[in-house]
Amino acid sequence: MNHERSTPAEPTSGKSDRPDTGLRLDDITTILQELALISRRGRARAAAGRLSLVDHTLLTAIQSSGPCRAVDLAREFGLSRSTVSRQLAALIDGGLVEYADGGEKILTLTDEGAGLVNVSLDVHRDALSARVENWTSTEIHNFARALHRFNHG
Repeated sequence: MNHERSTPAEPTSGKSDRPDTGLRLDDITTILQELALISRRGRARAAAGRLSLVDHTLLTAIQSSGPCRAVDLAREFGLSRSTVSRQLAALIDGGLVEYADGGEKILTLTDEGAGLVNVSLDVHRDALSARVENWTSTEIHNFARALHRFNHG
């Protein structure tokens, strides 16, 4: 299956599909297709290792935020607490996450969990670095800024 996409057309100054924002429907469709492709590549890389994409996401969130509660993760990802709790139960059973002392249900990574996250991050960083190896530093910086704006907009 060919996943190559044509380069999106440059914006025109003519009639827009969304006059209030100037967004063009074909550009929005291209963005959706490209995000889906990014997701598929991430799942394929995750499948090659021990961590699923969901496991990787939860573990990196715990690693980056430090000790946290399931409700904090649910809020961060816009998921129900029961969904997050089910995923965390598997990570706890697998020895990747544990409850810190104190009975507050504070989650931390085990040494094994932290090690797997670091390996997983290296795999994903290497794959991303290969995708942008012919980009300029400015292009990479602008892409990072645009993604951050998109995710936190």
